[in-house]
Amino acid sequence: MSKKFKIAIDAFGGDHAPKSVVKGLNLYCKTYEPKDISFILFGDRKILDPMIRRYRHAKEYCTVYHTTDVVPGDVKPSQIIKKSMNTSLWQAIKFVRNGKADAILSAGNTGCVMAFAKLQLRTMEELKRPAITGMIPTTTPGKNIVMLDLGANTECSARSLEEFTIIGSLYYKVMNATRTAPTTGILNIGSEDTKGLATLQEANEVLRNSKTKLFKHKGFVEPDKILLNTVDVVVTDGFTGNIALKSIEGTAKLISHFIKEMFTESFFNKIMYLMLRRSMHRMKKKIDPNNYNGAVMAGLNGIVVKAHGGSNYRAFDNAIQYTVKLTKSNFNEKLKKALKEELGSAEDQEESAAK
Repeated sequence: MSKKFKIAIDAFGGDHAPKSVVKGLNLYCKTYEPKDISFILFGDRKILDPMIRRYRHAKEYCTVYHTTDVVPGDVKPSQIIKKSMNTSLWQAIKFVRNGKADAILSAGNTGCVMAFAKLQLRTMEELKRPAITGMIPTTTPGKNIVMLDLGANTECSARSLEEFTIIGSLYYKVMNATRTAPTTGILNIGSEDTKGLATLQEANEVLRNSKTKLFKHKGFVEPDKILLNTVDVVVTDGFTGNIALKSIEGTAKLISHFIKEMFTESFFNKIMYLMLRRSMHRMKKKIDPNNYNGAVMAGLNGIVVKAHGGSNYRAFDNAIQYTVKLTKSNFNEKLKKALKEELGSAEDQEESAAK
């Protein structure tokens, strides 16, 4: 008998919640009719129940856990932590902590998602810090790369970058269902070994000398090479990674704007657009950030997925697909095993060298 999975969803997290959440859930359930997945929506029942009744597919697969409070989108974790216990976000994470759900998905306040998750679930004992981990498209058709950290840690030690490389490599293998060791690289201002901060150079040296079979380290990766598929996993600190990700998303929106502007300049251009409409639609789909929605806070004792704050219902559908895939893959248990094997062996080597 196959295992039944439960996913907790913060129904009031995000700019367009709860409608985008419920409508996105309805689309997912309509498309996949999941027999082994059920969903728990956290939020005000007075608002959610009438909404769910209008979406029959969502209604079939979800229940509502009533909470009255919501985490504001612009508040700092320190400002709300004492008043957070009855928020939809806190209660959803609590269900994962207590084993009542296998994962939690939220498009809410990123800082609060990170803070509440770390407080309740704690970081895996093998790690110093968790990392927000996600996938972004490349110039190679059908090929995405892994990038981390995307915002959990503003500053990182060389050891943390080493840990992130292990996390990202296993994540790549799980998401792509492959046993092949991915190639890895550290984001830097240049590809030469002498470039960048001392921390980056130290991490690069450690990874180059690693005897692991989990990944193949290639050195430094420059920002303009991220999307060219030069490596499978790009590793960086959360401050740099978040800026890089938002720059990529902003560039995608700029390209979309320029294309729309170009095809509306004249009657002839409009005719050209009609001729190229299908190709343009495919291109728009490839560069739309909503189609790559969802990043996991890898390294916590529970699966925590963060969706874009501005997610529309299609983006939330994609985030649900992503969460389901991670949950079914047994990602956390595989990560714990990999961390013990990789970091444990490294520590054993250091002890042997010291003796």
